[in-house]
Amino acid sequence: LVGRVDESLRTHLVYWSLKRAVKDELIKPKWSSDDTASIAAKMLNDSRQGNELKSIIRKTLRDFALKRSLAVKPSFLREGDEEDRKWAERRDSAGSDMLDYVHAAKLKWEGRVRQELAEMSSEIHTPLRRPRLNAMVDGRLPEDPQIDPTLRFLYDENDILDVLEKIKSPNLADLPTAGKPVGAIKVFLRTPSLHDLRHDLADLHPEKRQIGLDEKVKNWFFEKRTQQASQVVKEAAVEEARRFLRRGATGEMRGQLWGLVLDGNCTPARAEYFTSLEKHAATHELLTDKLVQIDVKTWIANDEQFFVFEDHLEQVVMALIRDKWVVENARFIGHFEGREDIYPDSGIIPHSGIVFFAAPLCYVRRDPPDIYFLFRALFSRYFCGLSCISSKKGSILYLSKVFEDVLMEQEPTVFHHMVKLGVDPIRVSFRWIAYCFAGYLEVDQLLILWDRIVGFDSLLPVPILAAAIFSFRARAILEARSIEDVEDVFKDPRRVEVIPLLQHFLFTDVLMQI
Repeated sequence: LVGRVDESLRTHLVYWSLKRAVKDELIKPKWSSDDTASIAAKMLNDSRQGNELKSIIRKTLRDFALKRSLAVKPSFLREGDEEDRKWAERRDSAGSDMLDYVHAAKLKWEGRVRQELAEMSSEIHTPLRRPRLNAMVDGRLPEDPQIDPTLRFLYDENDILDVLEKIKSPNLADLPTAGKPVGAIKVFLRTPSLHDLRHDLADLHPEKRQIGLDEKVKNWFFEKRTQQASQVVKEAAVEEARRFLRRGATGEMRGQLWGLVLDGNCTPARAEYFTSLEKHAATHELLTDKLVQIDVKTWIANDEQFFVFEDHLEQVVMALIRDKWVVENARFIGHFEGREDIYPDSGIIPHSGIVFFAAPLCYVRRDPPDIYFLFRALFSRYFCGLSCISSKKGSILYLSKVFEDVLMEQEPTVFHHMVKLGVDPIRVSFRWIAYCFAGYLEVDQLLILWDRIVGFDSLLPVPILAAAIFSFRARAILEARSIEDVEDVFKDPRRVEVIPLLQHFLFTDVLMQI
């Protein structure tokens, strides 16, 4: 292992740069050969090159540990017993890329959520299902006098992060200190390097014109993109539409392009289906309806960007939690995976902020059925993984690890400075990632980001943008001397422009040559 690390270090320029810096320091008269170890240690800990070198060491050791951890089974399972057999079945159904110890955490977390739902039902004397007592008005529930003002969300993004932080690789104790993760996520996953990301997100390259940047200085580009999008929609070319979205869509064509790519358009048959979901909501009360009402009231009612859509949003989220299509088609299934007692019918127990995934779509489409099917498509393909404990790509655990790894690779000094202050970077960025920046970015910038999610068919642009914000504000972070100072750095999102930040983070060397 030591030989492998040494071999890896010798391939990096920073290794030789730091080695020369140590030599240059040691030739000064005030030092002797006995000071070699202390000088080397000081420069390793205090210099930019030292932080970069430690990042390389951790990556090498992480890759080694990852190979050893892929097949590890939790220690509480004994070979051959009934629980072991059930475990094997769950593991096989979960897919080969689900780490067993992560799956164990997933099952424990989902059991906890189901238990809290049952306890809530008992506390407020409301069954999980019953005929509706209060008639709906214009597709929306009246203010429910039975909702206790102290009624809580079952969980929010902080609860999910707490769970992620407690998941630890079984091989963690075997690693030397230099190989252990510095950040809050203690799971070894294969995440893309900056080099990989530049390849995978090549359409963001500065040489390619982008909606979200170039239309501001070249009016003809906006008109040209609108005309091109119209032609793509007319030809119903799905793959061409996806590629088109990688460089952004104009507002008037966005909804049509997303609908084409995600099969999220409202046909007459789907409009009828949406009506059936509304009728069910009108005649059958679910306990989870109260959670939806609380969510809308908490996050939307007083939000200057979304409050006018309060009625629509309550309709579409209530429809989603009743839709059996979701549990059959979502990429990630949470809370009731492999169980027959699925509740509600979608398998989605609403968490705090779930309405944020629907709210921006009110700027893309106008009527509830049109909003709904685009929302359902986005949620089932992308957003469902943001509240599900999994080690698979697209999950909140994976995206959090991508954020930590890429930030450590690009800005190791910033990362280490924050950790020394007692602030894990993921603690700042987790809410951004967990809601794909909804509720943080201005709507126009948010939709520009979501264009790229659909275009690249990946949530990777989200943690990359989070890391890019840290990189953009690196100087202010390094000047921070307390947790409060760090919090102040990220308070104002108005200066955040998605495309310039992504390009600067991914292609800094290219931009310096322009």
